[in-house]
Amino acid sequence: MWSRYGKSKSKKKRNRVVKNDLVNGELDTSTDIEVNGLLNGTLNGELDSSKDIEQESELSDGTLNIELNSSKDIEQESEVSDGTLNSELDSLKDIEQEHELPNGSAIEELDNSKDVDEDVSDTATTITTTTATDTSEFPEFCPLTGKKLVWKEVRVKMKRVSIDLSSSSRENNEHDESNDNDSEQPRKYIKREVVKEEFEVEAILDKAVSNNTTYYLIKWKGWAEDFNSWEPKRNLKCKNLLDVFEFEDHRFQMVQTFRKLVNFNKPSRGQMVRYMLELKRHNSSIDDPINWDPFYEKLAKFNQSPTSAWSAEVLRDLKDEVFHALTKQERVKQLKTLSDWEDEMNDIAKNQPNIKVENEVDLEGPPANFTYINVYQATEGVIIPEDPIIGCGCDNCDWKKRDCCYAQYGALFPYTATGRIRVKPGTPIYECNKRCSCSDDCRNRVVQKGSNAKLCIFRTDNGRGWGVKTLRGITKGTFVIQYVGEVITNEVAGVRSKKHEQTGRTYLFDLDYNEPDGSPCKYTVDAEERGNVSHFINHSCEPNLAVYAVWINCMDPDMPQLALFATRDIKQNEEITFDYNSQGQKLDQGNIRCKCGAAGCKRYLF
Repeated sequence: MWSRYGKSKSKKKRNRVVKNDLVNGELDTSTDIEVNGLLNGTLNGELDSSKDIEQESELSDGTLNIELNSSKDIEQESEVSDGTLNSELDSLKDIEQEHELPNGSAIEELDNSKDVDEDVSDTATTITTTTATDTSEFPEFCPLTGKKLVWKEVRVKMKRVSIDLSSSSRENNEHDESNDNDSEQPRKYIKREVVKEEFEVEAILDKAVSNNTTYYLIKWKGWAEDFNSWEPKRNLKCKNLLDVFEFEDHRFQMVQTFRKLVNFNKPSRGQMVRYMLELKRHNSSIDDPINWDPFYEKLAKFNQSPTSAWSAEVLRDLKDEVFHALTKQERVKQLKTLSDWEDEMNDIAKNQPNIKVENEVDLEGPPANFTYINVYQATEGVIIPEDPIIGCGCDNCDWKKRDCCYAQYGALFPYTATGRIRVKPGTPIYECNKRCSCSDDCRNRVVQKGSNAKLCIFRTDNGRGWGVKTLRGITKGTFVIQYVGEVITNEVAGVRSKKHEQTGRTYLFDLDYNEPDGSPCKYTVDAEERGNVSHFINHSCEPNLAVYAVWINCMDPDMPQLALFATRDIKQNEEITFDYNSQGQKLDQGNIRCKCGAAGCKRYLF
């Protein structure tokens, strides 16, 4: 976008003459009067005084450049006629205090520097005006020296200044132009530098034609889908991407033409998924690379010849290949959305843990209405305190040292020297917090450091939806992940549990570690719409993870953090699970069949 120029607004000027401004007048006094100026100013005009005064008050060519500026109210009272300025000077005291003529017209000295002279030399107009004065009201003696003053009528030459807005003066000059009637103000132009930004095209998604102009739907690199935009071809400088898109679009149009010729409907998602499973049973995959050139060459010939010229067998083969091509197209779209989702989660999790996403089963994409978070999120009526009231004073926590807080309580650390859990499930864990004196390397800081596990959210093939597996082995006792979500009150949990009964899925986890058996808890964690990787961990009647209540910076006994630790060594690519009905999990009874597949499966989840 080019620069736009705005019209400058003129403002009324009041008290523009500052203390070192020049006041025009004529002074007649005796030779022994030494006047160096009033209020650090100088009386400039036709002076009749001593030699010293003449040297100090010397004018160039007897001409003083001044700018007149009158307020609206004074203009109505003191009219200017035929270029003559009529004003009545007030007393010298008023001049000193107000620095303004009685009619409101302030007299300013223009900058007589070389630059200004050059700018206005061609546009200045000289005006001669007579200032009529009534000396009866003037002071008889100088208030500075006490000498008698003689006042005379002054004839002043003035230059009307016209501002040149061309070239450099547009940028440097800031003077206002004054016309005879002051009705027009100069238009000031400000040159604005426009910085042109170039954005990188990540992908071309679609194509459309409007008013004989071709537009492309652009996905911009580093920008969310909301910023996708339709751009004409002239705006794009990505020839390779355009060529690839046009090539693929041409092939897509060939498939569309074939479908119309043979009345071939697009297969449903269910049909595509069954086809993918069939390929898998034959040790193949929809992701296997294929040389599509022979297929499209045959398709082009078919589209250009009568349908009757082709045998039923050839037509059937073409339909099978088109079915595969359409399924492949959906698969490419799915993989792109899953990749974007994976990147988004890792950006938030900061690779603690590192997350992968995998779906080799169907065409399901990222879950709708799910937001990835790292920590608890309080809801209405819930406050999560983050300022612990106590902390240890140990320089280096060690239960063997007498001054260590754990030694004073006669307790062992909940973790080994390698950070593995050493206490049984159900044992409360209190980690060192931000009020403690120990360093971040303290062995009693495990959960708060995060997890270094490498986890994969994958699609199960036995109807359990998404699950989580580990991409590398996990040692027994290792911290794996926290269970996080929205912290809600008991009343809200009751309402949401009814909704979960209808869907057959629940993500509610009661924080009842501080409540006696059977007592209702104050808070519940709901990970249905907001959560982390733990949202996708499935139930098992023989789990390899256990849930522990951990208190760190939030010391509220009713609001522990939920940490999942490995109860045994877990192999690479093994699914990780925990028992939904373990300590702290209160679920309504139902008829949901358990699909964990464990040898000791209880058959029903709840």
